[in-house]
Amino acid sequence: MKPPPPKPKIGIPDGECYGPPIEPVAMPQAVTGNCFLILPSGGVSISESAHEIFERIAPSRTLFYRGGALTELVTDGGGARLDIVRPDAFRSRVERFGQVMAWRSGANAEPVLSPTRMSGEQAKALMATREAREILPAISTVVNCPVFIEAGGKTEMLGRGYHPHNGGLLILKGDPPPRVPIAGAVQGLFWLLDEFHFLTPGDQSRALAALITPALRIGGFLTSRIPIDIGEADKSQSGKGFRNDLTCALYNETSYFVTARNGGVGSTDESFAAALIAGRPFICLDNFRGRLDSQNLEAFLTCNGLFPARVPHRGEVQIDPRHFILQMTSNGVETTRDLANRASICRILKREGYNYRDTLGELKRRQPYFLGCVFSVVTAWLAAGKPRTGETRHDFRDWCQTLDWIIQNILKAAPLMDGHEGAQERVSNPARTWLRAVALALDTENRLAVAVVARQVVELCEIHGIPIPGLKGADDDAAMRKVGILMGNHFGKGQSVEVDGYRVDRATTLQKRTAGGPMDVKSYTFTRL
Repeated sequence: MKPPPPKPKIGIPDGECYGPPIEPVAMPQAVTGNCFLILPSGGVSISESAHEIFERIAPSRTLFYRGGALTELVTDGGGARLDIVRPDAFRSRVERFGQVMAWRSGANAEPVLSPTRMSGEQAKALMATREAREILPAISTVVNCPVFIEAGGKTEMLGRGYHPHNGGLLILKGDPPPRVPIAGAVQGLFWLLDEFHFLTPGDQSRALAALITPALRIGGFLTSRIPIDIGEADKSQSGKGFRNDLTCALYNETSYFVTARNGGVGSTDESFAAALIAGRPFICLDNFRGRLDSQNLEAFLTCNGLFPARVPHRGEVQIDPRHFILQMTSNGVETTRDLANRASICRILKREGYNYRDTLGELKRRQPYFLGCVFSVVTAWLAAGKPRTGETRHDFRDWCQTLDWIIQNILKAAPLMDGHEGAQERVSNPARTWLRAVALALDTENRLAVAVVARQVVELCEIHGIPIPGLKGADDDAAMRKVGILMGNHFGKGQSVEVDGYRVDRATTLQKRTAGGPMDVKSYTFTRL
């Protein structure tokens, strides 16, 4: 067994932050003022009333305009998130900023200002005005760490508070990271991943890219499409979810989890829409199994403009996809070819009996340092002139070529897309996914290097709950014929095939029958590469 690597020295150098130290910025709060807020009445139009109300609210940074809807920051058991403000709630929000008044007819029909309450119809009318869109601060996402951006040709570190950059950033917390020498930064990022057993060096490179991509995304350096990060493991407890936890903790975040459900109320698409509206940067489709065919998800990954997100009783928000990082975990997901082309697949193997250190705990304790490692890598890429490679093995070229250059030239790791085309082919091909599942089941039963025939493969699938692609009904003879067809399609005219770290060899022998002549019997031997 490989001994754990030595713990790196990750002390934070004093006084070496990015630019001036970031001072905590007090988050403005709504306060009740002594002013009057006049509703549409008398000679006051809806637009005039809206202008006065939103001019009063905007400096508080408590209400925001986002994609056609008013939103506010909500903190609950799941952390801070954005939520759509409904008209009935807007009525009470306005009351925090002054006495709500309206012109009424007084004695002798003279107009007088009288205290009143905003009606639901007035709330709807005010929220729909151009003044709401133009006066309230825009917002795209809520983050929990400083953000490294480039503005006016210079780099800048954004600290706690509201910032209008990149569609509006609300940074809730986070200590400023130190400047880490590039050699230490590279060592730190490798240290986070060096206990994982990746299937290929390319899988490790894609895991490294997943650590760096959020900084480029949130900071506005990658404005075109980025893939969904799919972590796939050969067995349970291999670390696929843990890898996502590391990525999120690096940015002082937790994922907004979306679980697999069928259509209707509470469906995966509906949960995904709720995650988009919440405005948190990381969304994880957790522990997906079997077939994933979501046109909604595929449309989001390729959307070049705004993407509509709607949840019941809350209305619709037009979401900018450029402010999210999507993750997925699976022990054997099956996708469409289109979704596979829009993914970055990282395959992890379980290390049986390995004594893992507390990497996540160390990361959380020294989060500013490790974030500084990422920012140092980004700074080195900027200093080199934002170069890219000519890599063409992924549909999302901007992301692929940028990260490929960073991975190869700064981190000195394997090319980003090495081994990825095979992974894409396998997850988008039900027969290949089935063959991998059979290999894993045989490995679990310690039956590698032992020849099996179609009947034994059928029995194995029944025991482990592995569906046989294209099989209808439960007839054993039909199942064996289907297994023979699937295997024949895999091998073609060859006698061996490889799938995700396993090799399958086919052999043909003559077997006597009680009646009739001899028959060809094909057997299959699975071995680990």
